[in-house]
Amino acid sequence: MKKLKLKKYFLLFMMYSIVGWIMEVILALICHHKFINRGFLIGPYLPIYGVGCILMLLLLERFKDKPILLVILSMVICSLLEYITSYLLEVAFNTRWWDYSNSLINLNGRICLENTVLFGILGALIIYVVNPFFMSLLDKLSIRTINILFYILSTLFIIDVLLSFISMIFLRNSFGENVKDTTEESSRKTIQFIKNIFSNIKEAIT
Repeated sequence: MKKLKLKKYFLLFMMYSIVGWIMEVILALICHHKFINRGFLIGPYLPIYGVGCILMLLLLERFKDKPILLVILSMVICSLLEYITSYLLEVAFNTRWWDYSNSLINLNGRICLENTVLFGILGALIIYVVNPFFMSLLDKLSIRTINILFYILSTLFIIDVLLSFISMIFLRNSFGENVKDTTEESSRKTIQFIKNIFSNIKEAIT
């Protein structure tokens, strides 16, 4: 049962990561009028959303009867996660995937007041509405279906993480100094780098 629970949590992680990616892509379409793959990975998911939502589920379910406290804690948890993730990505790959320097109230361009407030609202929405709905969907699936989805998605996710990580290690010096937001450039260079790898492999085989 513990293994099944962990698999369900992984599927929840993927569901929230995909929803987060969709939200970011829609926002990019509205702001920039074009498609931008908003994320470190190639696939249509943003792990930071998945991690943030799972953390809220694990830490905040006990506060369901205290909505104000739940909102405040959601703001704290998600803002800390966003700041730490931004810092680690910049240290590891010499680039950023978001920058809030132009926001009126921000901290080192990594987090801003608008997003922090939004995190609180989304946290409450997830705990009270979204997660019960997602769990009801998962509960309708057979154990066999859950296992199949888990192994397929986890395999694809791990491959994506490895390929993206390797490509960004090689590309980390290709971004200029003090670059604030290289999401679009990072995505384009990563995909091209991976295409080149497979092209070289294909040529070597043939």
